[in-house]
Amino acid sequence: MSIKEIKKLISVANKLDSIGHTQGADLIDSILQKEAKKKVKMDPVGKEDGDINNDGVKDEKDEYLKNRRNKIKKSIKSKKKNKSKK
Repeated sequence: MSIKEIKKLISVANKLDSIGHTQGADLIDSILQKEAKKKVKMDPVGKEDGDINNDGVKDEKDEYLKNRRNKIKKSIKSKKKNKSKK
C-alpha cells in the first residue's frame, strides 16, 4: 500500500469518525494497523527497481538518493586513487 493510499484512508477514517460512523472508521483503522505491521522488504539482489527508498512510489526523492549515492561512490574511488599514489 502506497503512502498516497494510506493518506487517503486516513482522511476517509477522519471523515467517518467526525460524522459518527465508528464502524467504518474502526475498519479503516484495522486496515492501517495491518499495513503498519508489514515489514518493508528490500528488493532482492539483482532485481532492484527505481524505488530506492521503498516508499512504493518512484519520485524525485529516489532520483536524489540515486545521484547522492553516485557522488559518494565517485568520491570514495578518487580517495582510494589518491591513497594508492602516495
